[in-house]
Amino acid sequence: CVLGILMVPAYFLLFLLFAAGKSRLQLSLNHPRILLPYAVDDRTKSSVVLSAQCPGECCFKWSTSRPDVASVEAVYPDGNESGCSKSARVIATSLQQSRRASVITAKEQTSGVTLRCDLLITAIHRIEIVTTTKELTVDEPPERLQARAYDEYDNMFTSINTQLFEWTLLPYTGPKGSEIAEADPTSIIRFVPFDDSTYDGREHDDTRHLERIGQRGDQILAAGVSTGMAIVQARLYHNVWKNVPTHSVVLRIVENLMLQPSNDVYIMVYSYVDFVVERRRHGKTVVLAMPQQPYELTLSNTTVGSLNHSISRFTGLVVGRTDVQLINKNVDAAGFTRVPTGSVCVMQPGYLGFEISGGNWMLEVNRTYDVTVRVYDRQNQLLIVTENVRILAVFRDAYFEVLYSTVNGSFHIVRPLKVGDVTLTGRLRGILVGESSQLHQFRPPVTGEQPAEIFNPIAVLPQLAVLPWDPQLSMQHDYQLEAVGGSGEYDWSINRRSVGRMSADGVVTVIGQGTARPKASDERNAAIFNTSWLFVVPPVEIKFLPATVESLIGTTIDLPFAVKGLIQIDGKEQSVLFSDCRKLQLDWEFTEGEIFKTVHHTEYSLSDLPNGSCARVRVEALKQGHTQLSAVYRRPGVSLSASILIGGYPPLKLALPKQPARVTLASSYLYQFEGGPLPWPLDAVGFSRDLRAGNRESLVTHWIGERRVAVHASRVYCRMLGDQNLTLTVKNRPSSKNPFPASASVDTSILCHVPVSAHLFPRLQLDLIRSCPSFTDENRIVHVAADQELSLDLTVQDDEGEDFNNFTSLEWQWERTVDDVVEFLERNPVPNPEGNKALQRVNISGTKSSVEVTAISRSYLPSHLMEITTNSQSLDQVVRDSLALRVQGNPTIVPQTLTLYNHRSNFDSLAVRNGSGFYRVAMSANSLSDVIEHSHDQTSNKIKGCIFQY
Repeated sequence: CVLGILMVPAYFLLFLLFAAGKSRLQLSLNHPRILLPYAVDDRTKSSVVLSAQCPGECCFKWSTSRPDVASVEAVYPDGNESGCSKSARVIATSLQQSRRASVITAKEQTSGVTLRCDLLITAIHRIEIVTTTKELTVDEPPERLQARAYDEYDNMFTSINTQLFEWTLLPYTGPKGSEIAEADPTSIIRFVPFDDSTYDGREHDDTRHLERIGQRGDQILAAGVSTGMAIVQARLYHNVWKNVPTHSVVLRIVENLMLQPSNDVYIMVYSYVDFVVERRRHGKTVVLAMPQQPYELTLSNTTVGSLNHSISRFTGLVVGRTDVQLINKNVDAAGFTRVPTGSVCVMQPGYLGFEISGGNWMLEVNRTYDVTVRVYDRQNQLLIVTENVRILAVFRDAYFEVLYSTVNGSFHIVRPLKVGDVTLTGRLRGILVGESSQLHQFRPPVTGEQPAEIFNPIAVLPQLAVLPWDPQLSMQHDYQLEAVGGSGEYDWSINRRSVGRMSADGVVTVIGQGTARPKASDERNAAIFNTSWLFVVPPVEIKFLPATVESLIGTTIDLPFAVKGLIQIDGKEQSVLFSDCRKLQLDWEFTEGEIFKTVHHTEYSLSDLPNGSCARVRVEALKQGHTQLSAVYRRPGVSLSASILIGGYPPLKLALPKQPARVTLASSYLYQFEGGPLPWPLDAVGFSRDLRAGNRESLVTHWIGERRVAVHASRVYCRMLGDQNLTLTVKNRPSSKNPFPASASVDTSILCHVPVSAHLFPRLQLDLIRSCPSFTDENRIVHVAADQELSLDLTVQDDEGEDFNNFTSLEWQWERTVDDVVEFLERNPVPNPEGNKALQRVNISGTKSSVEVTAISRSYLPSHLMEITTNSQSLDQVVRDSLALRVQGNPTIVPQTLTLYNHRSNFDSLAVRNGSGFYRVAMSANSLSDVIEHSHDQTSNKIKGCIFQY
């Protein structure tokens, strides 16, 4: 507790010391000393406002040490005397014409800090008129002139705001010898009341008060009326100050004139520059016609050139420099700072330079450019090219079309015509001098050149890009834009980043729905650029494009489709195809799901698509048939769909024959094919199949039966000897729903050969007959039983030894060695269905004997030849073959009945009598015996598998 009591006073004392020290450092008065004149009467008591500067809220109490010398009146901001005062008006109250002093104090009520101001009151010893400028402009705001007073020690009075002054205008006569005529000063200058001006502020209140009662104070406003010079004089009005001398200033009144050109001008020898005088009044600029009084143009150096006053033209004659000044004869130019002046430098030309609109010499074909030929001196200073200068600029006709040229050749409008690198050249021919326009030439010659590159205009492709916007998925779609033309190096940008963003290589990524303008600018010249349109809108229509809709089983087809959106161009709504809709998510539906399937995750580029398409779907044929594929887009409030009929078909192949058929002339063969495109359901009559030969004259084809799905049969007739190629083509004709029908082909051949040999053979089990010792190739003897019918097969071979598949066109004769043993039942052999064999039936009769049967062909059947319209009838060689028949009695088995006990060890013997002696023994039921052995009684040789027909 004791510590607390001791600490509180110590802390409080520290706070007071800190506050007092801080306040003393930051508090001050705006006038630490004041000098005022003594009062002549109550109306002329000068005063000044004394203000205390302090941070924050401060309250001061004001006092004076000599109330008889000066009084102090506190000033309250709100007029509330109970408030805080930061300023006070100090009034000189002393009427004595002697030097008096007083101290004004201001005590801050919170901190107790006291501020001091020393006040001195004395007599005015002299006055002086001060002003910002002594040059006034006609019709411009007035200028303030203020009188200041000084004591005998040349100290300036702080304020003389209540002193009365007399302000007078006097004419200006000029120095001795001046040509300036004396003029009425009131026609040159007028005094303007403060109430009629834009001057404001409380420092002018005393002056306004005096002007309102017909008197003037220590300041006055003067405005220019017309050009000239006048004197403004001021003196103290009261008689007390009659010994104080007056003071005056000379004011120049000028117009707001400018001499154009106002900057330094550089010209060639014998070239010129025309000067124009501009006058500005009330914010408007007008050209002053010259010559005009009281104005005159003069030269500071008349040796450099000449001045034509009638047209205000300066012509350079020698190298040098001069100033051209606009003189006002009514105004003394001595000390005048606002004399309109222009400087002219006459130089020798050094070289030519070229400038082009845009400032870049990378040019664009068919674009208009302004080309200016500049003349420079040897110090690279630009010289003015006047109309009397003659410049020859050369633009190669192959690269430029010159649309316009000035007479002096310094300015041209050109249009580049083709791509390439070209150099522009120029030569200063000279300058026309005098009225005779004699051409003055410069030595050495003045020339210049400028290389330029010309490129084709930039084009952004495509000019119109329309991309889909899916409000549900908000997909980011990348689309490649391409630029052609220019230098080949481009800067890409886009005007609306809420719609898309551009990459450095021209890929625009869709961000949101809307319209934007992608832009490609040339990196070497940004002025060469072009833009395209980008629309990002929702889809409104889907449709499939014409495409191949038939697919071989196991293969795929691509079905392109188009999706459209609505855009607005020039205020008109249009339905436009999307440029790329590969990322648009669609549902795919089949009416028959087992015939086709969609193939996903296949990458492809836009260049793989046909015109008018923005995406495709790939499907694979699984089996034969037709189905309808639908593309469906469903979003809230939107349902779009499109359908297309597609079909799958098996491969086209040759079913029969397995090998090329061999036929004789005028014979035929039935070719059978399978597979190929199916008849299109919407246009079945357009289905076609065409079987053609390499040589159409060599073959005749006839389709067999009705058209069946995937089965094609045609009989091919030989009209000419030789090997002929056959091609079967199966397809549908183009239609609106199948504009690009599939076409399948298969190749085979048919061999039209000459028969050279024949072969007769009984219709027996050849595998068993050939094992018999009495039937070999060298000894073709067939044992047959008497009183039965025997079938003989006839085959024909060509020169390659191969059997003919059909030889029905041959005419046959049949011969026998014994007439009463063999009877031929067929006049001409009957071909089998395949046509590769002919059947002759013979009737065997009589007893045991031998007979030879022969088949002979010497020509073709006339009936067959007539069908195929060929004239060939006879064969080059006779075709024949013979077969020996040995007639035997019928064999018998003895005994005809045999009974055995069912045991493997039991056996018995049977005997075969009559016949050829070669037999095949067989059981009617194989389960009765496992093995049957038989032998010949004479040789005891075991013979197995030998049979013959009886």
